[in-house]
Amino acid sequence: MKLFLRVTGSAALLGGAVISSAATTTLSPTQDTRLLTFSPTGIFGADQIFSTYNAGATNDQRSLVQFDLSSIPAGDVITSATLNLWGDNSFGSGVTTTEIYRVTNPWVEMQATWLDRQAGTPWSTPGGDSVGTTGAANVNPYATWSGNQVTKWYTFNITSLVSEWHAGTHANYGLHMLGPDTNRLIYASKEHPQVSLRPYLTVTHQAVPEPATLLVSGLALLALRRRRRAA
Repeated sequence: MKLFLRVTGSAALLGGAVISSAATTTLSPTQDTRLLTFSPTGIFGADQIFSTYNAGATNDQRSLVQFDLSSIPAGDVITSATLNLWGDNSFGSGVTTTEIYRVTNPWVEMQATWLDRQAGTPWSTPGGDSVGTTGAANVNPYATWSGNQVTKWYTFNITSLVSEWHAGTHANYGLHMLGPDTNRLIYASKEHPQVSLRPYLTVTHQAVPEPATLLVSGLALLALRRRRRAA
């Protein structure tokens, strides 16, 4: 006996029976802050902005952002995840780049600095501990945006990273955002006075049916086909 799975719109159908459907969850950050070389002990978690501003060693600004994924059912599969940031070209114009990495240690918004991830606990590497898709520090980013710097919404496809967090492959300590040298982009933070410009994460996820559900649906479909042939 062969079972055929057909996907239509946002629902997967076996015959005429819906066995799973897609849902979209929109999340606001639980934490965000920026880390600055020129103020290595400064705390900027209450700022209205965070940044990927890199004017060299004396002014390297990196940012941390974290989202709580606990509202997404544990058994669901992540089909897409998009980070949405309102960017401003306050520091000039031209081509710029923002790279996104996975943070590897916990941090506290109102304690994190360039040197420390929380009070009394330093980062392994000043400026934040993070890795890319290969597990190496700050290479092979999970997502990259590059182009002309303008005031607009910037979107980053971080489906693979959110999937890893949701599956428990890696602990969710948030995103680390960096800009290569000469790149200067700032973004509205969760403290921005204009609520509509604050960051958000859009996650589309889909329930996976239990094997027993597939079997019952398949048997029902087979019985229906046999009745139709006998009629």
